[in-house]
Amino acid sequence: MNISIRLSKRNKHHIGLIRQFKGFILFLFMFTGFFPNQAIGEGSKEIYVGNHTTSLFLCTDKINQCNNGNGDRIQFATYDSDEAERLYFEIADANELVYMGFNGSGAGGGNKIVYRIMFAGGGIAQPEQDLPTSGVGFINNIGEARVGPQILFGPSGYSQLTFDPIEAGSYFIEFNLVTNAGAPVPSDFNIDLIDITVEDGSGNVKPGRLHSKAWQLTEGNGNCSATFYIYSDDGIVTSLSYNDMSGGAWVNYCNQVGLNITGNWNDDKKSQIGSYYVPQYKLFLNDPDITLFPNGITGAIIGIPTGQPYCNGTIDFFIEVDKAGDVLLTLDFPDPYVDVDIAYRVDVGSNTINWDGLDGNGNPVPHNTPILFSVKYINGLTNLPLYDVEGNQNGFVVELVRPTSGTSPNIYWDDSNIPNGTVNDVVGCVSNFSPWSGCHLWTGSGGSGFGNVRTINTWWYSSSITSEPVNLLELRIPQILIWAPNTPTDVCPGQTVDFTVEIDLNSDTYHWSFDGTDATLTWVDNVATIIFGPNATAGTLEVYGNNSCGDGPITSMLVNVLPSATITAGTDGSTCTTTPYYLFDADASNWSALEWTTSGDGTFDDQINVAKTNYNPGPNDVVSETVTLTLAATPNLPCTEQVVDQMTLTIDPAPTAIAGNDAFLCLGGSYPLDGAITTNSNTQTWSNNGGDGSFDDATALHPNYTPGPNELAAGSFTLTLAAHPLASGSCVDDATSDITLTIQPVPQADAGGPATICDIETYSPPASANYAQSHLWTHNGDGSFDDPTLVIPVYTPGPTDITSGSVTLTLTCTAIAPCTDDVSSSMTLSIQQSVTASSGFATDPQICEGETLALNGTASHQNAVLWDNGTGDGTFGDPTQLITVYTPGPQDIINGSVVITLTADATSPCADPAVSSFTLGIQPVPVASVGTDVTICEVETYPIPGSVANEESFVWSNNGGDGTFSDPNITTPVYTPGPADIAAGLVTLTLTANPIGPCAIPAVASMTLTIQRNPVADAGGPATGSICSNGTYTLDGNVSDQQSYF
Repeated sequence: MNISIRLSKRNKHHIGLIRQFKGFILFLFMFTGFFPNQAIGEGSKEIYVGNHTTSLFLCTDKINQCNNGNGDRIQFATYDSDEAERLYFEIADANELVYMGFNGSGAGGGNKIVYRIMFAGGGIAQPEQDLPTSGVGFINNIGEARVGPQILFGPSGYSQLTFDPIEAGSYFIEFNLVTNAGAPVPSDFNIDLIDITVEDGSGNVKPGRLHSKAWQLTEGNGNCSATFYIYSDDGIVTSLSYNDMSGGAWVNYCNQVGLNITGNWNDDKKSQIGSYYVPQYKLFLNDPDITLFPNGITGAIIGIPTGQPYCNGTIDFFIEVDKAGDVLLTLDFPDPYVDVDIAYRVDVGSNTINWDGLDGNGNPVPHNTPILFSVKYINGLTNLPLYDVEGNQNGFVVELVRPTSGTSPNIYWDDSNIPNGTVNDVVGCVSNFSPWSGCHLWTGSGGSGFGNVRTINTWWYSSSITSEPVNLLELRIPQILIWAPNTPTDVCPGQTVDFTVEIDLNSDTYHWSFDGTDATLTWVDNVATIIFGPNATAGTLEVYGNNSCGDGPITSMLVNVLPSATITAGTDGSTCTTTPYYLFDADASNWSALEWTTSGDGTFDDQINVAKTNYNPGPNDVVSETVTLTLAATPNLPCTEQVVDQMTLTIDPAPTAIAGNDAFLCLGGSYPLDGAITTNSNTQTWSNNGGDGSFDDATALHPNYTPGPNELAAGSFTLTLAAHPLASGSCVDDATSDITLTIQPVPQADAGGPATICDIETYSPPASANYAQSHLWTHNGDGSFDDPTLVIPVYTPGPTDITSGSVTLTLTCTAIAPCTDDVSSSMTLSIQQSVTASSGFATDPQICEGETLALNGTASHQNAVLWDNGTGDGTFGDPTQLITVYTPGPQDIINGSVVITLTADATSPCADPAVSSFTLGIQPVPVASVGTDVTICEVETYPIPGSVANEESFVWSNNGGDGTFSDPNITTPVYTPGPADIAAGLVTLTLTANPIGPCAIPAVASMTLTIQRNPVADAGGPATGSICSNGTYTLDGNVSDQQSYF
């Protein structure tokens, strides 16, 4: 059943009557069970699909943009937002009504969400109101949002707010976050549920009226599975469906230009790392109302596009179309240049598109490069750049909605700028909604994934027409030429040098010139060759390129001709073997580097970049007696040929002297200096350097020397041999050599004095040994040295040493050559035995309280003995005697034991005492208690307050009574008197505590239990009697066991 009711609103004053009538119609719908246009409201119904909670995400923080580290957020649907970020709804007729409901969250304590409705052209259409939190205008759940307003769809919908527009046109609703006092709050919040339903005044819902260019959304439970309808600027409608997309919080927008970074479509269509935001097209939640947003008309290219190249490298392309829209100009270059796509918005008629002359990588395309270009007229070109959408695991589905002619568009993407990204920008991907087959998939969720903090772009278009390809040649005037690396600026006379500029792909020919003299210039393209004569002069070298566009700019360079180097190594000379030769007359000029070299093995003080220096002859130079020294000069660059000069140095041998090897002599005697040697000398002289000894002939090569007293006292002295040079040579200095003679004393040994040690100790004698070749200890006992070759070894006594009480230790020192007699020294080591002690008890003894303990200790090698009881308070008869008596103190008895120690002090030098201890156990005597004597009635029992301590066992006794104990095995039994006890009038109760060994005497406690008989009374006489009223009556009573009677 279809019901359509037209409610006229021409007269706004009758709105009350209209609404009353609508109430009647609602009642009619409820009564009939029918509601028109079920669930066609716009808002959460479309974006909150299934259990995939998707809300509007709003940000009022215009300064920090609610940036939590994942990029700025936009001011979507908030007060004073940009036009692209507004949430619009459209009114086609003034009779239409708007029903609204909301559910917001995230305001925070003390804050609230407000909203207002604005005219698109400016001004407030409905003043600010609080966003409902209950009742009218509040949507309780998604089910109510999906049903719609109750006035149209019945009680299962929400209780709606109504906006009555006064005129047709565009309106937008905007929200704000304020304190309860009305002050703005810069923060973010959500509109979790929203419904904006436009009704035509006759009960007909008008979908396709709610739209924005930039929907900012956030996920709650689950991901996004919404469908949006994109209305391109050329009137093409395509639907975009998500399936479980993981976006977190993101902005949904579409445009013609992609990321719009460079203006070059080839770059701007690619996904990029970072945030890019270029909203353009309107995005609806339903197919846009065709009455307000009509179908576009497919455009076409008129004629054949043409191009006009210019010598600056740019080209103007002329394209004529029959409808405003988008074209894609494709420029196809040969390798290595990258093709270029230029997306351009064209108008009806002729359009000019300028190309900047750069290929897809930004490199200039050179002169004469063939270009094949074509133009594709695109209808509905749509880009979907999504920022910070972590995962799109099921991809997109895009369908052509209208015009309905044609197939659904292919989906394209280029993620080459993203690590591990894929590219599908030629063939495209075909999607399908049912069964689902999405395109452009990527993975990730929860703040990580392929799309995290990246802008992933996808594009499509509904249809296209491509022109026939056209060929052009690129024009570009030659560019300024660049000198090749390492091109020389300094040259040498007589040199042939190549000068090179980098190849300019825009130059067909090159022109060179040089204005220096004595130089010949030739060239082949970008390489010029100049032959510089011996008298060449500096000049300017110029070059420029040429092609059909004309001459390029001139590149010039000053070429400097450098002077040649000059050197001299100096005149020939001679020197002594031991004397450096100074090259005093060497010289050089116009050089960049100098270097001395030798034909021998000597060294220069300064070998590099110094003309005047010293030469030090080497051993081979001395042997050969001559050496050639060469000075080489490297000229200044670019000159490279070295200049060389030489000189000959003659080397006269110097005298040498060897006095002989240093030696020792034993105290007394003389020393023959028979090891002396000299060369290149025929005279020599010995000297003793101020000593008091004497030579038998100081001018002989091998004299004898006798030390003087001072030299013997000093222990050593030095003698010097001086060899004089030959008079015929250039050498003037003597050669000298020293020999040191050391006086070797006879050995000395000291084993130290006598000493005493303890038998558990080792002994290191304080010995000394001097002037000895070696040392060795020996002994006459059975002990041992750790190392008998040490001066101070460690001696460990043996058992026989300890028993005998002493041992003799002997140190023997061996003489050092040339001395021969050994020396010995001995000492006596006495050994004191260690102390021993025994308390006399193999096991700990035990005594009874009140007893004493006889002590019978033993000790040996002691200095003194002492008995000690530690913390005990008992006393010893004499603690310094081995045999004595210990009497425990009160605290010992309370503690039950005491530790007794016998200490025997050692005899010096032994220090460690001998200690023997035992624990004396003290057994307390038993104790028994039964309390004081007590009297009870003959019918009573008596609980005995008995107690025992320190007992082995205990026993109860009633000493001949006939009563009974309730439990004779406990200390507090109950006693019940027997007949004999009662008759006797008392009973004695005894508790006996038997002692614990070694104690032998039991403890006995008794008490007397007196038993009181019950009283007996007899009034006597007859049971009844009578007397006269004024008479008396004698009572003959009798009592027993009474305390009193009356």
